[in-house]
This record gives sequence, structure tokens and C-alpha cells, in this order.
Amino acid sequence: AAGQRVGLDPRTWLRATHPSNYVLLAAAHTAVGAALRVAGMNAGGGVVALQGVGSALCAVAAAVWLMFFSAAMAVYETTSLPLRSLPLLDFGAPPPPSGDLGEEAAAAGGSDEGLPLLEVDVLVCGGSISGLSVASLLGRAGVRTLLVERREEPVTDARFLFCNPATMDILSKVLDPDLLEELRVQRAWPQHAPFGTILATGLAHEDGSARCRGSALGPSPASLKADPSRMNAITESRCVGCASARFVHPTRCMQSHQEQVLKAQAERCASNEVRYGHELLSLAHEGVEEEEQSGTCILALLRPTGGAPETRYRVRCKYVVGADGPASRVAELVGAKYDGFLGLNKSRSIAVVVPGLAARLARTIGFAHQYWLLRKRRGLGLVVPVDPVSDLFNLMPFPVGELFQQSPTRVAEEMTGTSRFTLKQEKPWWWNFFVARQFSHGRAFLVGDCAHSWPPFGGLGGNTAYADAFNLSWKLAAACRGEASQALLNSYDIERRQAVLSTAMYVLGLVPRPAAMKPLLAPVFEWWPFSRWLRLIWHHKSSGLHAANHFASSGIMFGGKLNFSPLVAREAILPPDDPACGYQPVLRAGARLPHLLLPDGTAIAEHIANDRYTLLLLADASATAEALRAALQARGVACKVARVAVHAKGQETSGGQLAFEYAKHAMLVVRPDLHVAWRLKLSARPPDAAAVESVADTLSGRSGGGTDRWAEVERSTDYDSMRSYRLFMTQRFQAKLRPLGFAFPQATKVDGVTKAEAIAAVKANARTAPAAKGEFTTTTKATDLLAGGKEPAAAAGSERTGGEGSKEP
Repeated sequence: AAGQRVGLDPRTWLRATHPSNYVLLAAAHTAVGAALRVAGMNAGGGVVALQGVGSALCAVAAAVWLMFFSAAMAVYETTSLPLRSLPLLDFGAPPPPSGDLGEEAAAAGGSDEGLPLLEVDVLVCGGSISGLSVASLLGRAGVRTLLVERREEPVTDARFLFCNPATMDILSKVLDPDLLEELRVQRAWPQHAPFGTILATGLAHEDGSARCRGSALGPSPASLKADPSRMNAITESRCVGCASARFVHPTRCMQSHQEQVLKAQAERCASNEVRYGHELLSLAHEGVEEEEQSGTCILALLRPTGGAPETRYRVRCKYVVGADGPASRVAELVGAKYDGFLGLNKSRSIAVVVPGLAARLARTIGFAHQYWLLRKRRGLGLVVPVDPVSDLFNLMPFPVGELFQQSPTRVAEEMTGTSRFTLKQEKPWWWNFFVARQFSHGRAFLVGDCAHSWPPFGGLGGNTAYADAFNLSWKLAAACRGEASQALLNSYDIERRQAVLSTAMYVLGLVPRPAAMKPLLAPVFEWWPFSRWLRLIWHHKSSGLHAANHFASSGIMFGGKLNFSPLVAREAILPPDDPACGYQPVLRAGARLPHLLLPDGTAIAEHIANDRYTLLLLADASATAEALRAALQARGVACKVARVAVHAKGQETSGGQLAFEYAKHAMLVVRPDLHVAWRLKLSARPPDAAAVESVADTLSGRSGGGTDRWAEVERSTDYDSMRSYRLFMTQRFQAKLRPLGFAFPQATKVDGVTKAEAIAAVKANARTAPAAKGEFTTTTKATDLLAGGKEPAAAAGSERTGGEGSKEP
């Protein structure tokens, strides 16, 4: 309103009054004011007035800081402002009920009436870990699912390695017990291998330069299993574990092994069909006579990868899941838009097999999850034992010193200390950072690297992709059973984008600045005081007590809250946990169900259904449970009733105070993704019929007569609060992205544009076009290099961005 009174467009007005601008203004006033005060004190005499000017500027800075906090809180707390009228908020609204696939997708249908037609419930495009997880979960729920992947087989190179405890919870729901055991034991790192990091000057160097300069190691999975009490604040950081998790420690397993196990699980399901070597060409809406689908489905056109026109075929489905990586064909067809940067920095990954190196390290400097190497007069880098059993190592030189510019063979010799190795792959790749503005477009949903991608710092790319699949799968299963409301489908975008933005802002703080490292570190890298200072900083950061190792992210893993979700009967806004080692288990609606080991030896998560709500009875609440079950059934929503025994006495070793919290509750309603949707405390009065109906309305998204409540939800103050919070989180993310433009001047900013537009901008950028030509549209499948350390010419189009998808820009 203020902007309109002075003739400003609302978009311009909001950008001018953006809270982050107050931060820049206050910082400038503070710096200038402090400089003038120092100048005045040093000069004395005639320029003492400078102190007064400096003090005045500092006072102005303090006032600006107050304006920043006031503006930020105003955005956060807004509940009644008619935000829908502002064009700036177009990207913040959930997708419309009708579900437009986008102009390009709608126009791409064409007339292919004579082609073979296959009918399924869900089409999953992409054989990434997220796509295979969706297909496996849907298959286990009996949903007819077709998964197509451009590649002929799962990936074979070294990518995502670290399945954190939250992901292991998900995989325990995705995989059959025998496949889960295969992933955790047979295909994973040896159980006796410790976690943590070692700072060293070499690995297998015979000249005596291989020395351990510092270690931050944690216990191995085997020792943690034998003595869980060894997990504390320090070891939790070094192990990337969580003492409050069912799977206390993570599983270290190559993405190639993960995809093979997930593919086997997807193919086990009788309702699934898995087709590798097939690609999506187009998507279009089609009307069908199905009342529960509002007369609409999706018609997809596919073919074998690179096949002739006569090999094309059609697939009619109810929903499409895009899991085909950053260069997603699904995202392109639906016109998905993104915020972020492309081409932040170019990095290198060199995969080598060094026979006997893992055993040698265990005997000499010690075995660890990763090694930071400081090579005198050469540079520094990171070495990760990808598969210790086969002695496969991943070498990543940093852009400091001459090592980064050397050939792959020379880098491998310098970092491993031996010439007895086999060079498997050499993959230059770009750091990209982007998040989609919408994760769902009607009947099309984006998961994994298709919706978000960032550099691999923190190991959160693949783990976030697993969480996307877990959140979406049970909702699609309910939709295919005819139980889904519009609120259920829209909740995926609302819930996951909020969680992904929080994760993205955490990862932003972990991204190093190579452009600053090279001119600042290289000249003084060999200077003794600097190298000593670098070691002290490394010890400080790896101690587990000061923000810890950057892999320590229990708050990200388990601390996400479903605030403003239309499927949660929340009591209050739950504050977020500290992302690094800050998870605080709470038993509240909207929070993740805390792990508890029951007296019968089972975990409480094992009693939660995979594809429907679970009414978890902790005490005598049979009447309320039966009333709620009947109310949900009247709305066409199935649920499971499970009774578990939680005894407060004797639980100190398996749950401590948490067991007493469980014992205070009569019933919990838990979603398949292990989040609490509603709770009933023992001290509370049993809900009456109207209260039970209200809870059923929220959980189902339907009224008692079975009609959809989404229009009613849109008119509520909670919906306005959700949109305000969504705007706040988006603007906060965009503000945190701004420094990347200064730290990486060669990068191309992505501001609400499609991938095609972003790639065109990269190629048009005079500073990066020569180096970036074609690199953002290639597949991630790297060409294997010749054996025996021979170095072939670089293959065209072999560069990648890193991640879990099958195609990457």
C-alpha cells in the first residue's frame, strides 16, 4: 500500500525494503563510523569532530539494525496481509488444483494415435537413488509403476557415498530385510573401519614424508554396536552419527552399490516395470473417464534411448515423478524455474585403484573416512577411500599450488606416493547451486537433483534426495488408491521445499571460496607460521565441540519440523534445531517421531505403516482410536492401528527421559514418513466427536461428506501464514546467495528462470562461455580411462556437476 501511494510497483517496493538490504546498509555505516572514530582518536586536535561523526554513523547503524529485525519479524509474523495480490509471490503459491503441466509439455503431445499404449498409475523418469526409492516404495504398496532411465545400467563411478542415520531409517522402509543387510554389510565399508579424518603429509610415500599431523577419529560401526555409549558429542560429529537415532552410525556405500540394490528391490515388486535404456520425449494432459481423477491423466511419449521414430510408445499415467537429475527432461517439460548459480567453480575428481593402500594406511598413519593432504611445495587436496575392499580411492586436488594443474597421472602419483595404481576415471565437474521454486506442477513432481542441487559439502545431496522420495511416495500411493485430497498432494511442495531451503542455507555456509583461497593461501602456503596456524584451525574445526566436522548435521537429519503443513494438527510453531549436532528429540505434532527401543527389542519405527497413517496406542485410548479410524474411513482414508508397550521404568539405557515422554501420551498419529501428525496426552481430556472430526478433516484434507477441503484451506489464516513463511524463507535464501556472486565472479546467476534459459545465459556469458561450452548439458556417465595409469585425451562432454541424478547441467 505504501508503495502504491508513491507510485511504486509492489515488486520494486518489496525489493527496495528487503530486510537483507538493511544488513548491507548497517554494515556500511558501522565500518565507516568505526573508521572515522579511529581516525579522530589518532589525529587529535583539529579533527576531533571526526569522532562525533563516527559515533553518529554508528548510532545510525544501530537504528538500521533495529529496522532489519523489525522488517524480518514483520515478514515472518504476517498472517492477514493479502499476499496473493503481489506479483512477487507468484512462485510462492502451491500449484493450482487443476495442475497445469506447462505450455511446453502441453504442446508436446502431438498426434501419435497409432503407437502402442501402456497404462500405469505412476511414471518415474530417472533411475537415480530417489527415482528407484519412489518406485520401490510404490511397488511395495501395490501401485502400478513404470520406471524409465536413459542409461543402460546403474552408475559405475564414485559419487554419493554417505547414507546418514536418517537415510538408513528410510532404506529400512524401502528395502526388504535381506537387501538392507546386503547394503549395510556386504556392499558397505568394513564394519571395523573407523570414522573421522586424518591430516597427513602423504600416504604411501617412500621418502619419509608421509606423516600424520593430526587425527579426529571416531569409533567404528562394530565398536559402536558393541558399546553404544561411545557415541557422545564429539564422536557424533566425527561419525556423522546421532545418538538419538535407530541407526546410530551411517552406512558408507558407493552410489553404484546403492543403485544396484535399489534396482533389485524395484524389480522384485510385481506391480513394477523397470526399463533402462529408455527416455522421455514429451508429456501432455489427456481426459479420461475416471471420476476420482477429475477426468484428467497424463500421456507420455517415450522411446528406447536414441531409438528410431518407429520405436516410440505411449504411456498413460495418473502421475509423473521427475527423478532424472539436474538436466531433467521432466523439469524442462513442466517449465520448472530455479534460483541459484551455475558454474560456481571447476573441480576435479580422479578415481584410482591402488593395490594394498588401505591395508598400508591402517598399519602406518591410520585408516580414516577421509584424508586432508598437505604436500610441501605442491599444494593440498582431499583423498577419500571410496571402497577400501577394492582399494578404490577418489583424489580431489584443491586449486592451491601447482598440484591442481597437473595431469591426472601426475596428481595420482603425487597424492598416493606410488606409481603402482590403475587410473579409472578423471572427471572435471562444476559446482552448481540451485533450488526449484516449486517441487510440484499439478500431476508432475520433482525429486532429488531434479528439484535441488549443490556441491557435495556435508554429504547432504543424496540424503536430501532420499527424504524427497520418502515424503512423496506414500502420498502418491494414497492418491492411486483414491484416498488423496488436494491438500495431500500439495503438501509435498509445502513440506519439502521448506526443508530443502533450510538444508541449502546450511550447505551455503560450508562452500569454500577457491577464488579467495588461491591468491591468499598460495603465496604463504609454505610459510611455517601459516602452516602451523592451518593445523590449529583444522584441530579446532575437527574437535567436535566447535560446529564440529562439517558432516555433523543431526539437526538437518532429524530436526526438520512440518510447520504450516496442511496435514498436521499442530499446536504451535516448532522452532528449528541447530543444524550441526543440535537435534533435540521432541514428541510434538509436526516433529519427527523420536527413536525409542521398546521392551520387546523392536524399534518404535518398525510399527509404523509404509503407505498410510498409523494410530499408535501407547495407553488405553481404544475409544478415541476407533472414533478417529471410523472418521478417516468415512473420508476414504485407510489407517493402521498398532498398540505398543512403553514402560518408563528400566528405559534409561534405551531412551532415557524420552521413554517418560512417550509414557505421558495415550495415542499418536504417525505418518509413513515418521512425522507425528497428531497426539493425545494422558493428562488431556478425551476429545469429543467434534474434535475427532476436526482432526480427521486435517489429516485427510476432506470434510465428513468426502468433499475436498483445499478451497477452505486457502481461505484460512494458516494458509496466509504458510505463504508468508514461504516468502520469508525464499527471500532469506536469495539473500544468502548474493555473496556467491562476489566470491565466484565467473558464475552465472539463476533467478527464477528455467534450466534452458540458464544454460543459454551461461553460453552467452563472455567470461565463462569458452570454458562452459556444452558442459551443462552432458550426462554424468564418465568415460572410463585406460588401465595401467595411461592417460587418454579428454573426452568431449565428460564433465559433470556431482550428484545423484542421471543427467546434470
